[in-house]
Formats: sequence, C-alpha cells, structure tokens
Amino acid sequence: MTIDPLLIFEAISGALLAVALLFLVLFLVTAAGRRRQRRLREEAESDHFELRLALDEQTARLRIIRELHEVAVHSVSTIISQADGASYAGERDPSVAVRAVEPIAEAARRTLADLRRVMTVVREGEADVAPQPRIKSARDLFKVMR
Repeated sequence: MTIDPLLIFEAISGALLAVALLFLVLFLVTAAGRRRQRRLREEAESDHFELRLALDEQTARLRIIRELHEVAVHSVSTIISQADGASYAGERDPSVAVRAVEPIAEAARRTLADLRRVMTVVREGEADVAPQPRIKSARDLFKVMR
C-alpha cells in the first residue's frame, strides 16, 4: 500500500485550514469581548462622573441652604429683639413703639424672602432627584441665590 502524497498534502492542508479558522474565531470572539469590556468601562466611568457631579451639586445646594437658614435664624432673632424693644418702649411712649414697627416689618419681609429662596433651592433639589442634574442646573441654582 502506497501513500499518495497528494492525499497527505490535502489532509495537512485541511487540518491547517481548520486550525487557522479556529484561531480566527477565537481572535474575533476575544476582540468582541474586549470591545464590550471597554464600552462597559466607559459607561461606568460616565455614570461615576455624573453621580459625582450630582453629589457635588447636592453638597453645594445643602451648603447654600444651611447658610440661608443661618441668615433666617439671625433675622428672626433680630425681629424678636426689635419687637421686645418696641414693646418695652411702647409702655413709656406709644409713638416710639409705632416708629419701631417699620424696621420690624422690613426685617420680617427680608426674612420671608430668604426663607422663600431656601424653599426654592429645596424644591429644585427635590425635582433634580429623578433626572441626573447637569452643570446648567448648578448655574441656575446660583442665579436663584443671588
């Protein structure tokens, strides 16, 4: 029995072709996996950036609310002091009490405006919970606070 060299060549060629196709498939599967991994990593980085931005905006919003709250507390303390002073002065001279009412009313109006600004900031913060905040919303926040 003689072995035909052509048959040996065809068998080796077929085996090499099968191995080459196997390596090609493995390469394509690996490349697709790498692309998917890269896309997932980029999406995760984007999500992380957006979450960090949202956290920074909420932190800034909380700081502004805290500062406005302190201003409102101080203003209410001032109103109470002025009202007490007007009450004591009114016992001696009612005209002094009447003149003291104007600054009290003005301080109360300013305090009310400050509290309305605080509530505006709080409402914006509540509205921004559903959609992710953007840089534009931070600028709008600072416009409200001016």
